[in-house]
Amino acid sequence: GNPAWHGLACSADGRTLAAVAFTGPIWASTNSGVTWSYTGGLFFNDLQAVACSADGQKLVAVSDNVYLGANPPPTNSGIFLSSDSGNSWTQANAPALTWFSAASSADGSTLAVAGYANAGGPTVYVSTNSGATWHPADLPNSYCHNIACSADGATIIVGVGWSGGMFASTNSGINWRRVDPTNAPGWTVSCSADGSTLVAGANPGPIYFSRDFGASWYQSDAPLTNWSSI
Repeated sequence: GNPAWHGLACSADGRTLAAVAFTGPIWASTNSGVTWSYTGGLFFNDLQAVACSADGQKLVAVSDNVYLGANPPPTNSGIFLSSDSGNSWTQANAPALTWFSAASSADGSTLAVAGYANAGGPTVYVSTNSGATWHPADLPNSYCHNIACSADGATIIVGVGWSGGMFASTNSGINWRRVDPTNAPGWTVSCSADGSTLVAGANPGPIYFSRDFGASWYQSDAPLTNWSSI
């Protein structure tokens, strides 16, 4: 049957595309979507998101459960990396959490992933060396379901789910501050290439935008509804 698509990434020139679905494998196109192929010969479960560098060479994909129903639970990270436009993949040396979202800087050196830890603990991890090593973000433990970053990887913004909240970093995840305009739940977030303009949609609620790295916010005239991607 048709896969349930969860995420899509695109290179700056629009030629390289990568798509992930509820059941893998990861699909890729290098001709702007005219033709598609399986990537890496790997099959993953419940892929949630994919991000890529501006040139489409470096990809990061995340899963919320690498092996569905596995007992004991999987110990591998559920973060998958490619440096050749998806032709081959490796698993990142990172915690095995429930990952929902991924972001990449333009050169693919800074990667950020957000998710949920059933047993508690950090739910946002950042890498500044293309996924070789990862460090946890100093954020409240929560359900973090959406993340975005600027082209240089310095600005990272993450939206929190059930408990609400939005946090931003301007030094690649070392320090964070709360920036949400209201205490609404389920923030989905995005940012401009330079990181100064932020856009956020609540679930449920309105869409807000900021032009000063989240210092001040303005409500748009978009409808009030359940925003899940922006």
